[in-house]
Amino acid sequence: LRNYAMAASRWRSSLAAAAVVVVAIAAVRSIPEPERTRAALFPSGEFGEFFSVAAEHGPFNKFKRVRGADETGGARMEFHEAHTGDCGGGDAAGCAASSCAPPMHIHTRQNETFRVLSGRFQYVVDGAITVVDDIGATAVVPAGAKHTFCRAPGMAPNETLVVSFALEPALDTEHYFATMIGLFQDSAMRPDPIHLVFLVCAYDMRLADIPRPLHEAMCLSPRPH
Repeated sequence: LRNYAMAASRWRSSLAAAAVVVVAIAAVRSIPEPERTRAALFPSGEFGEFFSVAAEHGPFNKFKRVRGADETGGARMEFHEAHTGDCGGGDAAGCAASSCAPPMHIHTRQNETFRVLSGRFQYVVDGAITVVDDIGATAVVPAGAKHTFCRAPGMAPNETLVVSFALEPALDTEHYFATMIGLFQDSAMRPDPIHLVFLVCAYDMRLADIPRPLHEAMCLSPRPH
């Protein structure tokens, strides 16, 4: 009887695991392909303007494409990102107080290089907080490191942080940004968290706040098409 109970328990656990995989596959396949947003972010031959992810929905990051895989032979992708005063900024504890800071995340296959173009830059890598005051200064985040960034404390409300960031190699990061921005815009800035998890899975990223074994299990689903 005791062996029967143990076998039943293992069976229930296996069934639950299978259910998670089924739900994961269904969720990842439901991620929309926001072609209207992709067209707005990557207009043919018109790369000179910032594109706001927020539009009418409030403060958020603004992006400008600089060069991508097509121009670099797949070696790197470069964007400029702007955080305006209504984003808020970081503090002595990190970047959680900024509404524009990306969640703490990991690039599993890419190194990321930041270069400060204007403002004061605060970044967090594996728990270490650094503030950069020098325009033109760079910082490199190696693949696998947990990181985020934001406007540094002390910036005036009318000052904008502008940072160049490059991801090497480029992989398919442009399509990630197009889809991510589309998810935010199409949901009035309230995307389904499950969609976001599977989105980062599909593009070789991980969210640091999710336990890594659980995140890897969620990433077993196929990439959306």
